[in-house]
Amino acid sequence: MINIKSHWFIPLSLIFFSLNTYPQSGIYNILDFGAKADGNTINTTAINKAIETCNSKGGGTVVIPPGNFVSGTVILLSDVELYLSPGAVLTGSKDTTDYLLNKNLLCFLRNHFKT
Repeated sequence: MINIKSHWFIPLSLIFFSLNTYPQSGIYNILDFGAKADGNTINTTAINKAIETCNSKGGGTVVIPPGNFVSGTVILLSDVELYLSPGAVLTGSKDTTDYLLNKNLLCFLRNHFKT
């Protein structure tokens, strides 16, 4: 049986815990993933690709730089911060087909807003 002194157990467990809970702090600009700040281009794919890349590399920040970006559904993932720079505008698309619908949400809407 291993005898671990209690005064060593706490510091070692804190080090182990801290190594596993803090993400790497990568910075991912959506322009690097093909986003365009023209107010017309649907940037859903570029924004979500930046978020997925950030998450897969341990986390960090996805930056939306100054400009007018239009998007459909944005899916945020663990350990990812979405940062809008000063002057950045993230506008929802006016086309409803640019949005993912959750099956449960769709059932809820149909049941509660029958016409």
